[in-house]
Amino acid sequence: MGYKGAFVAPGGVLALGLVREIAPRGILAIACTKELLEGRQAVAMLGENPPVVVALALSRDGCVDTAVDLEQARKLLELGLESCTWPLKAQEPAQLES
Repeated sequence: MGYKGAFVAPGGVLALGLVREIAPRGILAIACTKELLEGRQAVAMLGENPPVVVALALSRDGCVDTAVDLEQARKLLELGLESCTWPLKAQEPAQLES
């Protein structure tokens, strides 16, 4: 898929630290809705050209026994950054075809 790395961060503070350190062009964030909202706000405040954030909420909220739609995550990864145009404008989340 052309990605140069992947990181799993068990929490928003660690995730934001990784984003600051690595300065990625894009992020696929998978978390509970609360963490996704807080993470998007924090990333948006990082500077002039923050990374693109694609968010996928967990299927079952919580910190234990969570679940994610792996097929949806795979589809989001396949989108890649090639489909993005700069400068990015805020848009409503797109629905992926099943």
